[in-house]
Amino acid sequence: MPNTKLTTAAVTRLKAPATGQVDWFDSTFPAFGLRVSARGTRSFILLTRIHGKKVRLTLGRAKTTADGPGLGLAEARRKAGEWMEQIAAGEDPRQQHRAALEARREARRNTFAVAAAEFIASYAERNTRPGTVREYRRALLHEPGVASWQDRPISTITKRDVLAVVDGIVARGAETGANRWLAYASKFFGWCAEREIIDAVPTDRVRKPKREEHRHRFLSDAEIPWVWSALDTVGAPFGPLFQLCLLTGQRRNEIAALRWSEIHGLDSDAPFIDLPPERTKNGRRHVVPLCPLAAALVRSRSHVEASDFLFTVTGRTSVTGFSKAKTQVDAAIDAARTAESLPPLPPWVWHSLRHTVATGLHALGVAPHVIEATLNHISGTKGGIAGVYNHAEYLAERREALSLWADHVLSLVG
Repeated sequence: MPNTKLTTAAVTRLKAPATGQVDWFDSTFPAFGLRVSARGTRSFILLTRIHGKKVRLTLGRAKTTADGPGLGLAEARRKAGEWMEQIAAGEDPRQQHRAALEARREARRNTFAVAAAEFIASYAERNTRPGTVREYRRALLHEPGVASWQDRPISTITKRDVLAVVDGIVARGAETGANRWLAYASKFFGWCAEREIIDAVPTDRVRKPKREEHRHRFLSDAEIPWVWSALDTVGAPFGPLFQLCLLTGQRRNEIAALRWSEIHGLDSDAPFIDLPPERTKNGRRHVVPLCPLAAALVRSRSHVEASDFLFTVTGRTSVTGFSKAKTQVDAAIDAARTAESLPPLPPWVWHSLRHTVATGLHALGVAPHVIEATLNHISGTKGGIAGVYNHAEYLAERREALSLWADHVLSLVG
């Protein structure tokens, strides 16, 4: 075991043996040395005793260039000294080293990106609709604000990090979008906490940046013609799509992703849409009677070759871009009202169409249980115990109610 004064220059210049390996020990720190192999590999070592047994510990690969990987000489000496102190205290630095390695491996297994992918696969894809799965992917994997999170251990994400993303979305002028992102992130972090991936939920007590009072807004009889006319102006695919929403009261995504295979009896006196459980928000099969006007809207759609979607541009997927479509509709309404020297229409959202149908049916005297069945909404008369025993679908009553509503809309829009 040759001795030499280890210097930074010596670390790189000590000659490699023809075969095997040779250990060079430092003349100023005899337990500390450099192992050089025949292949040129250089590692810092420590020769000592642990619990009376002589051991040779590897401190790490030696750095051979100024900006290269590995331990520098000074860093290796410091590490050797720390390990000697641990050994003198009766500890085994190898165990601590293994524990640190395992902690790093565990951190890599629980990076934000890995946890997000697991959440999407094991929760979102099994329990939510395809549209919601896409929103989770966008919020957790593609939102610009979380790009720097992907390789971080999820346990290091803090409330401050969450607030930075929310503030960034608000700064883009998308306050409602910030609310949505926060809702998706809260569900994800809550899921991680349930599985003990994290101890604290960083979205706790983070307030939505915008109070969405207009979420329960509905269109009055005086407002419906303006919206209907603007939808005519915008045209296909969004015009007939949202006119169908206004006539049926169904959710935006359920109508937007409507398939020809879900429509039955279109040329009969009783056409209807049959939505399978995987396409509805509450996971229940839902039949939607089509009044003559709604059936006419469906028949007006041309088939895109080899596609089952009614509302599609590419033929491969259903339409998206609802925010852009809403901007176009609002612009058409503003232009029409300005031409008649009328003030802008109060703010409303696509979901307002569903509230409009519910409110309108109530005003027309339709029974509450028929309205809830029409909207596929489980609460009130069909919630709780009543919902367990009340399996009536009220198809005839719903068809009559939607026909009554369509006649009312026609009387308003002329």
